[in-house]
Amino acid sequence: MRALLRRLFSELPLGLLALFFLVLSGSLAVLYSWVSIPDLHALRQAIYARNDMPEFVLPVTPGRYAALRWGLWGVALGAFATVAYLVRSGRFQPEMRELGRQFRHASASTAHTVEQASKAEKLLAGLLLLGVLALRLYYARVYPLSTDEVATYDYFVSGGPVAITSFYPIPNNHVLFSLSCWAVSRFTAHDMLILRLPTLLISLVGTVLAYALLVRVTTFRVATLAVGLFSLSPLSLYYAMAGRGYFLLIALAIAQFFAALAVVHSTRWRQLGWAGFVVAGILGLYTIPTYAYPLVSLGVWAGLVFLRRRDMAGLASLLGASALVGAGALVAYAPVISVSGLRALAANSYIAPQSLTDFWRSYALYLLKPARELFGHEQLSAPGFVGLLVAALAVLPALPRPWRRVALPALLLVLLPFVFMPMQRVYSPARVLLYAAFFFFVGVAVLGEWLLRRLRVPPRLGLASIGVILCLYGTYQAAHFRYAVRSAQNMARQLEGSYAWLRRQQPHRVYFAAPFHKLYFHHYALTTGYPLHVFEAASAPGTRFDYVVLVRGQTVGPPWCSPPTYRPVYSDEGATIYQSAEHPAARPPQPPAAAPRAGK
Repeated sequence: MRALLRRLFSELPLGLLALFFLVLSGSLAVLYSWVSIPDLHALRQAIYARNDMPEFVLPVTPGRYAALRWGLWGVALGAFATVAYLVRSGRFQPEMRELGRQFRHASASTAHTVEQASKAEKLLAGLLLLGVLALRLYYARVYPLSTDEVATYDYFVSGGPVAITSFYPIPNNHVLFSLSCWAVSRFTAHDMLILRLPTLLISLVGTVLAYALLVRVTTFRVATLAVGLFSLSPLSLYYAMAGRGYFLLIALAIAQFFAALAVVHSTRWRQLGWAGFVVAGILGLYTIPTYAYPLVSLGVWAGLVFLRRRDMAGLASLLGASALVGAGALVAYAPVISVSGLRALAANSYIAPQSLTDFWRSYALYLLKPARELFGHEQLSAPGFVGLLVAALAVLPALPRPWRRVALPALLLVLLPFVFMPMQRVYSPARVLLYAAFFFFVGVAVLGEWLLRRLRVPPRLGLASIGVILCLYGTYQAAHFRYAVRSAQNMARQLEGSYAWLRRQQPHRVYFAAPFHKLYFHHYALTTGYPLHVFEAASAPGTRFDYVVLVRGQTVGPPWCSPPTYRPVYSDEGATIYQSAEHPAARPPQPPAAAPRAGK
């Protein structure tokens, strides 16, 4: 057993990883040492009592909760003992010094490569990054909060770290990202700033680092084209500013990609690479469980490389690193499993497995949808994606070896999810595959660089061509994206106007057969401190409500919502509102006004 453990973990930086496990498990252990089961039920009541969600029941039991506490403290104690043993044996300090040396060397090497860029290249890079940042800041200001952002704020961020790390009624809880939003909420009450500032910072830092690292391992033109095309693609434009965890997932996938390159192709930075591989893997899974797609893809690629080389030591280290990633994810999600149940985490009702017959019947048609959403053109996206992917794969054997080392795993990260989905029998949404778009554009950029050199295009002309391509592509995507912005703004004005009217009636109990209105009305009330209780179809019939909100055009409402018990008093393009006969007379409708917002 000792020999097996030595083979699995001998190349891994155990001191640093033990410190990481100590921080992860120790912080959760301290948090849940102060929270009792009645506290959990009280918090659940505080968050969901005013937003009817009776199906979310906490299955936590005293035995399960005690196991959670003892388990977290046990992992923390084991991690502390590992650090203490390494310190006592004299191995901890040399390991940390070596990791520091590798990090400084890798940083200096990357910075040196970037500094060698010409003035024209630096100008193009600066204009690209400033343009992308300006677009993200603009959209963050003018694009209203989406349903997923509102749910993230209301169901998780507003409840604090206990709700974030243990409640999982719907898969909107991107735990690590939600924690970053909660940290921002300590300094401001503005809901949009709380949700979008972390994303903007993550996308800014992630984009700059990805750009620099691509320059280091390929060429400036490859890095510029790949980062530019990805940053200007429609879903990337949206999720680079929206209050969701998808760009954090992308940043961690890129970090793990470069860590895997260091592990597989470098001996100078291998320990640093293993540290990045394990930490990024755990944090990625803690952000969104679907991070398993890039994680498994990178593991498959690294494993195949080690097998081809007959590098059994590298393969053993990969198995050890994978075991640590799995263990870290289990520790991170232990509160969710204990409090909300494993089924809440693993059984995503929004993406349910289908029968093989049903899956294969529609799989080809499904593939068209993510291509359109990822790349933004109704007719050209799917054939363009397939054509460019085939071309990039075809030129792989002709590429210089350093480029091939980058392009091959990048293209595998694009292809393997389409193998995993049939194994799961699920259709993953395009946003889940957004990370693959970055690696697709890396492959396309390498193909473009190969063509430029094959055609012997002068360097300045090639650089100018890339600038023109990015300018035209960005202009098209920005022009196309404005329709989504206008649609969202119109919907927001409609919702805020109907809420403003309802708020003037001073209601307290409102029944909704209009899901969007229920979600947003609860959010508006929550962020302005108004005690509004909202209910939906799951509520017990026969309960008296002040108002009933139905989707506009809905001809059949609840059987109890009919004259003379309820009468219509307000209508707009989105909804019709009925008033209880027992409620005081409604104030006459006025021109729609924006709902009051927190922080404004």
